[in-house]
Amino acid sequence: MKTNLLLWILLLPMFGSAFHGILLLFGKKLPRETTGTITSLISIGTFVASVLAFFMLQGLPSRTPQLRTPLYTWLQVGSFQVDLTLLLDPLSAMMLLIITGISSLVHIYSIGYMRGDPGSQRYFSYLNLSLFAMLLLVLGDSPVTMLIGWQGVGLSSFLLIGFWFEDRERTKAGMKAFLVNRIGDLGLSIGIFILFWGIYPHLQAGESLSFATIRNDMRVLQDTLIFGLSAVEVSAFCLFIGVMAKSAQIPLHIWLPDAVAAPTPVSALIHASTTVIGGVYVVVRFHFLYSAAPATAHFLAGVGALTAFFAACIGLFQNDIKKILAYSTISQLGLVSIGIGVGAYSAGVFHLATHAFFKALLFLGAGSVILSMNHEQDIRKMGGLFRYMKVTGFAFLVGTLAMVGFPGFSGFFSQNKVLWKVFATQHPVIWVMGTLSVLMTAFYMTRMFCLVFLGELRTSPDALVHFPEGKPQETKSVMTIPMLILAVFSAIGGLVGIPYFLTYKNSVFDFWLMPLFAKGLANHPHAKELVGQASQHSHLLFGEGAAMGITVLLMLIGIGVAFLLYMGTAQARQSIERETRLQQPNTGGVLGRAYRMVYNAFYLDKLYEAAIIRPILQLSRDGLWPFDQFVVDGIVNLTSRLTQKWSRALSWWQTGYLKVYLFSMAVGLISLLVWFMVTGTSQ
Repeated sequence: MKTNLLLWILLLPMFGSAFHGILLLFGKKLPRETTGTITSLISIGTFVASVLAFFMLQGLPSRTPQLRTPLYTWLQVGSFQVDLTLLLDPLSAMMLLIITGISSLVHIYSIGYMRGDPGSQRYFSYLNLSLFAMLLLVLGDSPVTMLIGWQGVGLSSFLLIGFWFEDRERTKAGMKAFLVNRIGDLGLSIGIFILFWGIYPHLQAGESLSFATIRNDMRVLQDTLIFGLSAVEVSAFCLFIGVMAKSAQIPLHIWLPDAVAAPTPVSALIHASTTVIGGVYVVVRFHFLYSAAPATAHFLAGVGALTAFFAACIGLFQNDIKKILAYSTISQLGLVSIGIGVGAYSAGVFHLATHAFFKALLFLGAGSVILSMNHEQDIRKMGGLFRYMKVTGFAFLVGTLAMVGFPGFSGFFSQNKVLWKVFATQHPVIWVMGTLSVLMTAFYMTRMFCLVFLGELRTSPDALVHFPEGKPQETKSVMTIPMLILAVFSAIGGLVGIPYFLTYKNSVFDFWLMPLFAKGLANHPHAKELVGQASQHSHLLFGEGAAMGITVLLMLIGIGVAFLLYMGTAQARQSIERETRLQQPNTGGVLGRAYRMVYNAFYLDKLYEAAIIRPILQLSRDGLWPFDQFVVDGIVNLTSRLTQKWSRALSWWQTGYLKVYLFSMAVGLISLLVWFMVTGTSQ
């Protein structure tokens, strides 16, 4: 029963994707609503099976329960063996619930959003493929299985981002995501290879290379040197390169803002439950590796702090509703990386979970707005939509409050938990950068809500061509119900992680996950603070409350400033006009230059184009292209010409006349006889 359950969790979405893919291959199309219904039911079935697996795991007596489902031996060379095995433990069980739950809601929402799109069958097939790949990534019991799922997630992301491939810009966005993630894939592959190389000589006969094997052989990896560095540090650093790309951390974050070219439900899926959380999951799964690699862990935390701060800066004055949410994802994942980098794995995963709910909610709300505005995404052309879209407005408000960390909402608990763990582990600079990102997040999220939903409509009412909350009734239910469900979890989901200083006991979330990380954190200099044993450090109790008070104060300041600038119709118009002037070249002095730098994402895309893309294109055009044309093509063409001339010469003998062939055979026989006679005479 246990084996079959984990297997069906994995295979259900694979069957769904393959079924629709095969139909399309043979030119068979199902009705659009039928396709969406089938794939949604498959996703819901996967969620139900995940819930059953969670309770099954919870019923085991161990503090760190595990269920393994061996499928087959994937690779065996001597003592080296890789088994394809599925692993269910507290971490993967929690990830299953997030992935399948949000994916099910996105599938249902997509039935309404993609209504009328001729490629909907292909779209839903890709959605099921993405779900299958992500499940394989989190259920794999070895780095190799995880890598297969990782590549599947990359493929499905490429297909979904460039779904509307008739549009050249959307296709370029998909290709950009694919190429940037290739860099991360290379780093991840090298990191896994180093682990194999270090552990291989010490494997026993029949012992499979799994996460448990790597964890048990950490001493061997620490003693193995690569260019004078520990294999643990080198492998952890290479793995983090993969994380930087997949989870959009600076400087490999540039693909995610452009990925909003995908259909909006896809953006919700990518940002909340598939692609971007896959990278962070890898670090958490290898937590024992990063606990033994302090230099790389500190580097991870530093990159996370830079990402959280600079992405929040960029989001301050963006005008595309989906790009604002994209930069907020980058910033929020920076906070997650901060927590994981300092060793607060449980806090980082907690924020990852709450972020998944409110980010999915915000993107689905954005999709509802975009449909109503006839696919307009510029928030400067919106305004006053709350009176037309009350359900969407309410859901968006809940998501906004959760993201900014308003007291009582889910983001409040998880965000403050991460920042407190950073402060408690004595990383003041990182804490300051993370706290300032909270201030900026509160500002740009409030700005977006005001410009979209408050004030007066800043465009013609005729632009409001369709309301997902109105007719047809089918669209209303499939698009509003998922948003309301996500709004509930965004509002109360943080209650599973209530801070220790309020209850004097570990939260439900910590109780579930901390035993998994306790062994890896045993030798950490701040182990007691990280595992939640604050009762032995009474002075920290006041400190946690004070740190939380500071972040709440900054959050309220950010909300207040944004309200003053954008809440009313007149204020919003004045602020928009001021920002429009600052966007013009050579205006505004120092303030204008600073504004344009932030607005243009610090010109990182142009920097990449000038430093990498153009030199490669020039080298290809001026250096490699002539070599390819005159040398490579010359050799190939010479070979073809010689073959052509030789075949033409032989064609003189291939006349098709039998008498010519008989005459040739006779001449050949006579020639052989003469040659033998001459040879024999000479001897």
